[in-house]
Formats: sequence, structure tokens, C-alpha cells
Amino acid sequence: MWDLGKCSKIWSAKSPPSNRLGIFSPTWFTAATFLSEDDHRKVVAGTINHQIRLYDTSAQRRPVISVDFRESPIKAACEDLDGYTVYVGNGFGDLASFDMRTGMVKANEGEGPELLSSASDSSSSGHAESLAATLAEHRQHLVSIQGLVDQLKEVIPAIQMSISDLTEEVNNIFSTMVDGFSVQSSTTVQCQSAGRQLVDLVIIDELC
Repeated sequence: MWDLGKCSKIWSAKSPPSNRLGIFSPTWFTAATFLSEDDHRKVVAGTINHQIRLYDTSAQRRPVISVDFRESPIKAACEDLDGYTVYVGNGFGDLASFDMRTGMVKANEGEGPELLSSASDSSSSGHAESLAATLAEHRQHLVSIQGLVDQLKEVIPAIQMSISDLTEEVNNIFSTMVDGFSVQSSTTVQCQSAGRQLVDLVIIDELC
């Protein structure tokens, strides 16, 4: 966290300890929000490892609560006006509300509209709309990425064919060079042999 007025860092998070298997989870945040608009000491952060973490900046650098949510990175997080509930969404479009007093989560089985509809009936409609817009934007990104993947799948056969043609051409050039070198070496050997025979004849003639 930074104090923009003083242009100085006032707090930094620290990863949780390694688990019983010795696996270390780095501090890789993908979304964050304050737990309450009136209290900026408590921060809720979503990570790329599909975890929701509650940090109390006035107490410690490590998370007070850390819970897992599904298998996709957390992409959005918004606080509720009650001061302890947080709405989160992941890259698969799953939505859930967390009670950060206990770390309990109620998943919505991927049915975002129902959760957002119930949230809109309460006083937190503005937060729900913001979360819905963020998730819609991420869905558009996923659609764009899928389109690029499909385009790559279409051009892969042509790329493989080009590589095959280039490989064959290089092999032909190499074969031609090897054949030429062999013919040249054979001619040189024959010339050297003929030269030796001519010298021998000249020496024999002089001796006679």
C-alpha cells in the first residue's frame, strides 16, 4: 500500500507460511478491495492461486484469513456495505459471497445472474453492478483469446507444410553439394594418379 500524498510505501503484504507439504504460495494479487469504506486497515485480496485473503495492516503482514475458491484465479472483488461481506468472481465466471468474519463462502455454482439479482435487491446494488461489469469484461477477453487459438489451429497445417518443404529443399541442396564434392575429389585423385604415371615414364625414358 502506498500513501500517494507522501509518495511512500506504508505497508506490504507477506505470503502465508508453507503448507505441510512444503509448498509456498507467492503473493500474487489479481484483485483487491477494502473490507469497509470507513476502515482502510483491513484489505481483502484475491490471488492467482484462487485464494481470498484478509489482511489487517495494523496487526501483521501475513493474512489473517486465507481460503480457497474453486480452481481459477480471482478476477474481481467488491466489498458490501455491511462491513464484513465481500463478493468475488473468478476467471470461469463463478461468483460467491464471503463472510470475512469466519471465512465461510457460499458458492453460486456459476449462476452469476441469480446472485447479482439478489444483491441488487439489497443496498449493495452498486457493488454488484460493478462486479458484473468486471466479469463481463473478463469474459470478452476469454472469447478473444479463444478466437486467437482457433486461428492458430487453422494455420498450423500450413506452417507444418512450409517447414516440411523447406526441410526437403535443404536436404536436396546438401545432397547436391555432397555429390559435387565427391565428383571433384574423384577427378583430383585421377589427375594425381595420371601425373605420377607420366613422371615415371619420363624417368624410365631418361634412364634408357
